[in-house]
Amino acid sequence: MANGPQTSFWEWRERLKARMRGWEGSGLADGGADYQSGEALTPVQERLVQAIWAGQMFQPEGLRTVEGQPIRVLDPGRWNGAGGPDFKGAQLLIHDRTAVGDVEIHVLASQWRAHGHERDLDYNGVILHVVLRNDDGATGDRLHNGSIIPRLELEPYVFPDLETIRRSVTPDDFPYDRPPTLGRCHEMMMSLEAPALAELLDRAGDERFAAKIARVEAQSRAEDLDQVFYQTLMLGLGSGPGKSLYYLLAKRAPLADLLDEARPLPPEERRLGIEAILLHVGGLVPDAGERTLPDEETRAYRERVHELWSRFAPAWSDRLMPPTRRWFRGLRPVNFPLRRLSAVAALLNRGLRTGRTPLAEAAAHLRALAPTLETAPATRRAHPAVRECVRWLRVEGDQTFWARRYTFAAEPAARPLDLIGEATARSLALNAMLPALVVYARRQEDAGLERAARRLFEIFPALPPNHITTFMGRRLFGDSPRARDVFKTERRQQALFQIFYACCSGEERHCDLCYYFKQG
Repeated sequence: MANGPQTSFWEWRERLKARMRGWEGSGLADGGADYQSGEALTPVQERLVQAIWAGQMFQPEGLRTVEGQPIRVLDPGRWNGAGGPDFKGAQLLIHDRTAVGDVEIHVLASQWRAHGHERDLDYNGVILHVVLRNDDGATGDRLHNGSIIPRLELEPYVFPDLETIRRSVTPDDFPYDRPPTLGRCHEMMMSLEAPALAELLDRAGDERFAAKIARVEAQSRAEDLDQVFYQTLMLGLGSGPGKSLYYLLAKRAPLADLLDEARPLPPEERRLGIEAILLHVGGLVPDAGERTLPDEETRAYRERVHELWSRFAPAWSDRLMPPTRRWFRGLRPVNFPLRRLSAVAALLNRGLRTGRTPLAEAAAHLRALAPTLETAPATRRAHPAVRECVRWLRVEGDQTFWARRYTFAAEPAARPLDLIGEATARSLALNAMLPALVVYARRQEDAGLERAARRLFEIFPALPPNHITTFMGRRLFGDSPRARDVFKTERRQQALFQIFYACCSGEERHCDLCYYFKQG
């Protein structure tokens, strides 16, 4: 099949549809335009509102229903991937009364009636209707059994704010249930010969990579490319609801300001100076008057970062984030933010030592490796260039305070642990470094660097599966060993994201939005 190098996934898919028996109705539907639109934000999707509820990305105190009743979330419930209400088994305290049951989520309150929930017996167990916006002015909703349930309008309580969450939290961060049945496109996928399937996945993976590059391009039209790269690194260190906090911190403690503050310091203090700013702006340092610290080493560290912070505070005091436990929610201690932000300080300090920004430093590393990539094969084993890029992003456990600590109150661990380990560094290299390097290469008119970054993406070994790759592997291939055989590169795993968002419209419960269904 002759396809020019500029042929998009969508054009190529149409050619394949016309040629392959059974492709018509495959489920590979149009729908990539919104996803590929770069920085432009599409309308809020219901799954994002579900993610806000699941991650409790709102102020927990002062919540009130639309009618004015105080409400407290004891347990948001279990995300329901099957039919019926969105969350099962939630526990709420509504006006001093404990309620246990289901929660239904919508972007707009009027969607309760539009979806016919008041006529559906399956919704009689709902105890709360959670909406982003209360667009119809009502204060409650009627169930099939005649009962009236309260509404909670989330938008006034969202923390840090809806814009930050939309730019930092994605469905990738939250679980998808194992699909109860195979997808409509399963038979077509299984019927494709190996070369055709490989090309389909490679082209879809390339579209996913192009979308990442487009987002960096769009963001860097409004702010400095180095800042965009720094923000993407920060996002990659967070998970779930915590991502929005890393994104907000990157905005309140921008790269240029951090480097300007650190440069005048003695070289041995620069890393700690950056650390002091990040931890204080993030609301992660205990007050100097507290006496609950476990040992002298911790007290000495806190005093030192307080001392450094006192030099910077006048220029930074209006940027402080309110303290929140969301920084730590759902994380293993090794991934706690104090350790992650210490790692960021280490990465930024490396650039200070060479006089280059982190992105320029990464570009210099890849330029040196470019000749080795020209004939590099795609295998399950990492090419030396991949290993070198990953090594650059790792921050090993060394003599820094956080190498053996998780929080200010914790006793030291028995041995030092990496601040950024192998798995996280691989993810950062793929999702943050390579898209930014393509944009950087274009700005520098360095075609060789761009080719190297693209080739590195093409041969990058598969990352560990996540919610969506596992879900889509099941939807497309079932239990066939073919799925294990074909996904040796991350390029092909990225294809699963692309097909899910662009072709399945991000729908997990059924295939009703697929191409076959829409064509009848």
